[in-house]
Amino acid sequence: MSADWYRKTLIYQIDPSLFLDSNGDGCGALRGVIDRLDYLQALGVGTLWLLPIFASPFRDARYDVSDHRQLEPRFGTEDDWRLLLREAGKRGIRVVLELVLQHTSNQHPWFVQARRDRHSRYRDYYIWSDQPVDDGNQPIFPSVEDSIWQWDEQAGQFYRHSPMPISSP
Repeated sequence: MSADWYRKTLIYQIDPSLFLDSNGDGCGALRGVIDRLDYLQALGVGTLWLLPIFASPFRDARYDVSDHRQLEPRFGTEDDWRLLLREAGKRGIRVVLELVLQHTSNQHPWFVQARRDRHSRYRDYYIWSDQPVDDGNQPIFPSVEDSIWQWDEQAGQFYRHSPMPISSP
């Protein structure tokens, strides 16, 4: 496998929830992706890029992960995940999973520990303030939230629930 494989492949991004509802429950799942692997291979797809499939309360379009170690049940089981990897591999298709670490749910164990204890090792994973800071940034999901700052009663502070902007040199 060459180090620059990503330069020589057709990457196809899939939101599993919207791709194919294979069991009629109204939501796409990993089984739907598995069912279409031959079609994707025929298109010349060499890499599947899956949007987040981790456990989530679905407040921020599944980017608010509540557990990075748990597959969201509506997308299938761990056996479905293993089958997808195995079947994609048989067809020479890589699978890239979007891993969202910078934006977790307030139900994530890291956040739960951070809000509970100002000295928690997870406290610095989040941005806390006694008052909201107006830095000009707007909510990523304006239809869901009015501000990038949320008061947390347990922590006794506001937390920023929008990723920090990356400044360019």
